[in-house]
Amino acid sequence: AVRCSHVSFDGSLIVTGGDGGDVQIWDAETGESVTSLSGHTGAVNALMFVPSGKALVSGSSDTTAKVWDEPNATCLCTYKGHKAPVLGVAVSPNGEMVASCCQEKAVHVWKMDGVNLKVLKGHNAAVRACNFSADGSLLASASLDKTVRVWNLSSGKQTVEYGHRGKVYDVHFTQDGTKLISSSAFATCTLWDVASAPATGAVPLKEYKTG
Repeated sequence: AVRCSHVSFDGSLIVTGGDGGDVQIWDAETGESVTSLSGHTGAVNALMFVPSGKALVSGSSDTTAKVWDEPNATCLCTYKGHKAPVLGVAVSPNGEMVASCCQEKAVHVWKMDGVNLKVLKGHNAAVRACNFSADGSLLASASLDKTVRVWNLSSGKQTVEYGHRGKVYDVHFTQDGTKLISSSAFATCTLWDVASAPATGAVPLKEYKTG
């Protein structure tokens, strides 16, 4: 089964990952296979192209994340440090940092060359997704502990916690960084204010019921 996919920022390539552990690159216009990237020994759960070039990041059940050079079909770096399957990856807008989150309740922040900058701990269950703000100063993480947490990357400290009624599976900042949207159980997407939110007890701006 295909577990994840992403489109390159110029729209020319599509990357997919699945149960077999290979990362497959496709030509977005023709649908033809461009190359296959082998190296993971477990299912590929998350993928993201680097905004500034032809590199991409993958996260796997083998407890690692990898950076790949797409044109040369080579692995540039393997991020080791997780003790459980990696469920989500994110790349900062300037392409200098990578975040990876996993079943061990933590989010790791890395330099692109593999240096571990920070480990963000606070969630009480698996972290399913993470994403950077547009200016790269904040990271949001979504967890099965029914919370979204926002982290200041300079200090490594949590700044805001958003409680949900059910498990949270995804989170994204708006482009201006003032709001974020979370996807959670009970067919709910929730819009939150980041700019003026209290540290806890934030009230949703809007809720979208999808089912």
